[in-house]
Amino acid sequence: MNNIDVNNNTNLRDYVMNNYVRYFDLTKGREMELGYILGVCNASLIDVQQFREIFDLQEQGFFGVLKFLADPINLERVAQYGTICLSDYNTQVESMRATRGKGL
Repeated sequence: MNNIDVNNNTNLRDYVMNNYVRYFDLTKGREMELGYILGVCNASLIDVQQFREIFDLQEQGFFGVLKFLADPINLERVAQYGTICLSDYNTQVESMRATRGKGL
C-alpha cells in the first residue's frame, strides 16, 4: 500500500510519531511503547531517507516502515544502525567542540 507520508525528509522518530497520529489513536500506552522502540534505536538521529535506502524500504510508505520496525529482528538491526548514527553524532559534536576550542 502506497500512502502519503508526513515529514518524509526528517528523522525517523518524528516521521513515525507524526504519521502514527494521522492513522491511529495515540494513547499514552501506545506513545510509551513507540517512544521505547524509537529510543532503543536512537531514531531521532536516523535520517528517514537514509534509513529507507539502507534497509531497502524505498518503495514502502509509513505502514511498511512501521511494520518493519515492529519486527523484533528488524528492530535489532535498526538499533545497531542507530548506535552507528549516535557514534557519528558524538564524533561530530566532539569535532565542533575541538574546533571552537582552537578559536575558529
